Amino acid sequence: MPLAEPPEPEDSDEQERIRILQLRMDFYRAKQEDYVKLFQAYVDLADSVRARSVLASLQRHIGDLGVRASVAPTVSAQVDIEDRIDQLKVLHNDMNKRVPKVEVPIGGATGGAQDGVP
Repeated sequence: MPLAEPPEPEDSDEQERIRILQLRMDFYRAKQEDYVKLFQAYVDLADSVRARSVLASLQRHIGDLGVRASVAPTVSAQVDIEDRIDQLKVLHNDMNKRVPKVEVPIGGATGGAQDGVP
């Protein structure tokens, strides 16, 4: 299921910057600063769904690095990749603390009824 369109930033340059960062995240190898910039852009727009999608992408990248570390050709390369993983985990935890919280109405989205029971 595709994500809903994000709230539109007022500045068209900002829109383009966000679009390019999202493309890097989705289709290319994003750098650490790309994750940070895109996450911050979505936080600034109060778009917690898309901010969480950046966290999910970062988590996938961490998982990919774990696989690479397990098949690294040398111990030195493995240690370098594991250090990178540790840095990204710290970043992920820091960003996770900053995600705007989604307020759920009392009774949840169903208005209090579950399984047909009021």
